[in-house]
Amino acid sequence: MLKIDTQQVGVSVRPIKHKVDVGTCRKAAARRLEANDIGFCNVKMKVAVCM
Repeated sequence: MLKIDTQQVGVSVRPIKHKVDVGTCRKAAARRLEANDIGFCNVKMKVAVCM
């Protein structure tokens, strides 16, 4: 569930594309994230939402 303002929307989180090394700002391969990691993935919303 994703909450945007007053709307709640069902979502599907796609596999992680990469994580970001916060010290160097470089992309690094990752299949999962640990606590406090920053990663990049796509999120598919079940309905269209204006942003």
